[in-house]
Amino acid sequence: MEQVWQLLFTNELCIFPSQHPMLVTKPPLNLKGNREWIAEPIVAFNTPNLYAEIQNVLSLSASGRMTENVIDFGDGITHTVSTYEQTSSTTSVFRGGSDHVVFKSGDSDDMEVSVCD
Repeated sequence: MEQVWQLLFTNELCIFPSQHPMLVTKPPLNLKGNREWIAEPIVAFNTPNLYAEIQNVLSLSASGRMTENVIDFGDGITHTVSTYEQTSSTTSVFRGGSDHVVFKSGDSDDMEVSVCD
């Protein structure tokens, strides 16, 4: 993993990581071991700051909202995250599998019609 970061910093971004803080995204309910696995190589580059945020919270911030429910349909997993003032609680995170993704994607047209009418 450290080699991937090295190639990214030197060949693609052409930066010195020790001069730039880093922002990384993480899935909701990410295990501590996974977070440490991501952080270890970044810390090895002496970055001044490292901030990891849940993907759903960042997408909410990008839309200019502070409080919402975000549904993230991914490849094989679905997350719903309730966020209040850009803070999410682990008790408000729910997961579903790929069967949930297929079921919900088929119902989205019906949901839009019933909500918008």
